[in-house]
Amino acid sequence: MAAFAAWLSAALNLEVWVMFAGFIAWFTRPTSLKNSAAAMLCLWLGIAIGAVSHVATGALIPSLDHMALPAVVFLVAILIVGLRTQAATKGPTSAVERETWCSAVTFA
Repeated sequence: MAAFAAWLSAALNLEVWVMFAGFIAWFTRPTSLKNSAAAMLCLWLGIAIGAVSHVATGALIPSLDHMALPAVVFLVAILIVGLRTQAATKGPTSAVERETWCSAVTFA
């Protein structure tokens, strides 16, 4: 399974560390399939937001110069804070879920 995951990461032009981050996200929240799916959704969403942010920063450098990075970070921060209100990416509600959530989030 790990070999396939490493191959898939390379085939998708992702760094191999992305595969290990996926393993951590999946296995640190084993309380239910729903929690595991939410962790994987957050992981892939974070990778996608990071990739889009990288491209956006590069595209904005000619016009905004040294202000491109702070502008993109500001917009991404607003997006991420907004996502915290969505059910699929919302944090835990019970004490047990909160403990598991904290251990999953601290790896990043």
